[in-house]
Amino acid sequence: MSQTVSNTLEQFNHCVGALCITDLSGRLVYANKSIKECFGFCVAESVGKKPGELWGGNMTRQFYNYLWQKIEKNKEPFIGRVRNKTKVGKEKEDTTFIAPILDKFGKPQYYAALHPLLYSNEEKRRFTKEFGLYFSKQKSISSFSSWTYSWLARNGTNLCSSNKETIFSNWLETELIFPLAKKFTSRHEDGLLVLRAKENSEQFGKLYNKYVANIEAYFFGRVSCKTIAQDLTQETFLRAFAHIDSFTMQNANYQTYLIRIAHNLLVNYYKKKKAKLFSDESMLKSMGLDIAKKQSFEQGMVPLLWQAVERLSVIEQKVIILKYRHDESIKEIANQVGKTENAVKLHLVRARKKLRTFLVDK
Repeated sequence: MSQTVSNTLEQFNHCVGALCITDLSGRLVYANKSIKECFGFCVAESVGKKPGELWGGNMTRQFYNYLWQKIEKNKEPFIGRVRNKTKVGKEKEDTTFIAPILDKFGKPQYYAALHPLLYSNEEKRRFTKEFGLYFSKQKSISSFSSWTYSWLARNGTNLCSSNKETIFSNWLETELIFPLAKKFTSRHEDGLLVLRAKENSEQFGKLYNKYVANIEAYFFGRVSCKTIAQDLTQETFLRAFAHIDSFTMQNANYQTYLIRIAHNLLVNYYKKKKAKLFSDESMLKSMGLDIAKKQSFEQGMVPLLWQAVERLSVIEQKVIILKYRHDESIKEIANQVGKTENAVKLHLVRARKKLRTFLVDK
């Protein structure tokens, strides 16, 4: 972000008047800090939601039909008295100022709502008149930049940049709207998927497909074993699915929720298993390899060892890892993999023989 754009962002964030910008569906993609003074909702609570879910939605259907007719179809600014409610439930009647922000083809791209602090009837009349003029004439977002800031800042200053006609546009588009829209689009896509999954359990598969690779990568980076990572990943999604009906979307996407489950599973996994660091030396010795003479432990035998483990069958990988990486007894391994103790011993013998062959061939 350039210093000029950064300064502009800072100026808008600290205006005493509130500025809200929504996408074409009416969902907030930006709100400055003064939104809390107006309605009691902080920026984190507001961005990504529709005003009707927070402070609005208290007017008649006829009122909202007329509002959308003005800003969407007629591409004109809307000015009207509206009843809102603050976060604590206090009713607040005010004049709302909403206008479309047009793209280069003259089509609505975003909608801006301004909530300036107006101290007198004269100021209200002047602002209402200027608002109508500026937004009726504007062809793009840059045409009202300095004017918008001068009313919201209430300090008699203009934007910090001498290039007032483009700075607001550049900042809004490249540094604010696009990054936030991308971030919150994912969250709202997840919200829709969650709703569908609550109605039809088969729809949960879409959430699974969207995030399974990320969750498996999370585990693999912490256990360094693909098989165990896959098992923990499946358990993560099973737990998420079991609680889908009680899940409520917050200010994050569904992956954040899955990572929280995954983290808890990982902690419990290591507590329960009392997992140790690699018992590489004992594993190599069990295969009859003299690591002291070969100096293989220091010279790269360990990486080769775990590369070789990946070449084993799934069941052989499991028993080897549980035995040498997590120090499980034969009985414990048998319970985990659903085999008899004799079967586990046989798998260990075969796995060690294969590993020795792999390593000696190296």
